[in-house]
Amino acid sequence: FLETDTRDMPDRHRSMRAVFDYSWSMLSDDERRTYAALSVFRGGFTREAADEVAGASLRSLSNMAGKSLVEADRDSGRYSIHELLRQYAEEELRKDQELLGATITAHNTFFAVHTGQIEALMLVGNEVEALRLVEDDLDNIRWAWRQVQDRGDAKSARSIIFGLWFLYEIRGWTKAGAEIFAEASDVFTGGTADDATEIARALINSSEAKYLAALGQAEEAAALAMEAVVTLRPRSDPFALIMALEVVGEITTYLGDFEKVLAIGVEATQVADDAGYEMWAAGMKNYEALAHLQMGDVKTAVRLLVEADQVLARLGELFMRSWNLATQAIIAMMQDRVDDAIGLYKQQAELGREVGYVRAVAIGLQGLGQAYSASGDPDAASDAFLESLDIFDQMGLVTDMAGLLVMIAGVLAERGQADQADQAVEILSCVLADPSRDKLFVFEQETIGDAAMRVLGFFNDTATTEIYTAGHARGGTVSLDVMVKQLLGGP
Repeated sequence: FLETDTRDMPDRHRSMRAVFDYSWSMLSDDERRTYAALSVFRGGFTREAADEVAGASLRSLSNMAGKSLVEADRDSGRYSIHELLRQYAEEELRKDQELLGATITAHNTFFAVHTGQIEALMLVGNEVEALRLVEDDLDNIRWAWRQVQDRGDAKSARSIIFGLWFLYEIRGWTKAGAEIFAEASDVFTGGTADDATEIARALINSSEAKYLAALGQAEEAAALAMEAVVTLRPRSDPFALIMALEVVGEITTYLGDFEKVLAIGVEATQVADDAGYEMWAAGMKNYEALAHLQMGDVKTAVRLLVEADQVLARLGELFMRSWNLATQAIIAMMQDRVDDAIGLYKQQAELGREVGYVRAVAIGLQGLGQAYSASGDPDAASDAFLESLDIFDQMGLVTDMAGLLVMIAGVLAERGQADQADQAVEILSCVLADPSRDKLFVFEQETIGDAAMRVLGFFNDTATTEIYTAGHARGGTVSLDVMVKQLLGGP
């Protein structure tokens, strides 16, 4: 604690601890218990949370605010405690182990129920309110998440998982998502378990698999996700099963196994229909449609997309609808309706921006770049590709970045300028030297390496031997991350 040596200062003002000790002594026993219990909150709290967790009434909160022990934000309706004061109160709380245990239990229970509300909101497509609920109390939810793991509380863990899954997906916290669920998987792994533990374990594993696949580890993630589906099928938790099926659908899309994508999409749609989850039934049709499209049945794909889009648009849903629009745009591109594709990709990016869904924005911009390129506007294509690349770079999605680098090199080829041929060859050589070259790029049938070789073939015929050789030599020694930073204007 900060302290002073000033001689004429009263003892109670000589250090922060002395100040807190003096303030603490002025509280009644009930106020001390309440204030100590409030120290379990992280990042502030609502009046309802203070009442449920710490037994703090509105009157007691007002009294504490009057004594500058609690700060009230009238605009948000939330309360907070200065971190030094909170730590002091927490130290006092730990002196009463009975109160400490009861308060932590109450905190975990409150935020498990609080976070569980997000599932109900998502059943009706209210992403904005769902995100607000989890983001306003993210520090509390993360702390409760750690506590329920320490206590092996599978039921509370089950209630928290989707809130974290959804927030981390929307905000693009891919590496952090993989880490937070990997840590939890160790807690609920091993030994016989009841249904609650089995469900929590399966959801944690499928959630980890989701983020691992996005980070380029789809093969490793596939088995983990499918095991979760097998665990959840016989259990009475349709929302958990839909979550796990969605992850398997996404991973098998990365792997290009569209027969399996179709089977998973059909199963997920049926589970959602049986449970009365209209939004999720419509959203899971996206996987069915994409599979039919990739297997050549465009008519069925269009029908499923239109059916789903009508439901999602009526609900005002943003999350699943962004992917529906992306698939519609792919079909428009296949049918040479480039202007329609540009409009659909723009709409997808706008929906993503509305809810802050960064990956949807990046995919929309990537598609927009492809559509601009097809329309003969390489400058607009390059701008869209670079903006998308910046987002994928921030998310740490190496596979997506590699695919975009190939597209950017393709734009340089379209421009046909000799001074850019060197840069394009360097970019493509960099991609071919990276392990991601063997991955399928999202929504594409060929590997990233095959696409790079296809574009590189253009420069075999148009670039001079000197330019080609120099670009190829430099690109093979530059890491993918460094190449991305260079293109984005970084150091």
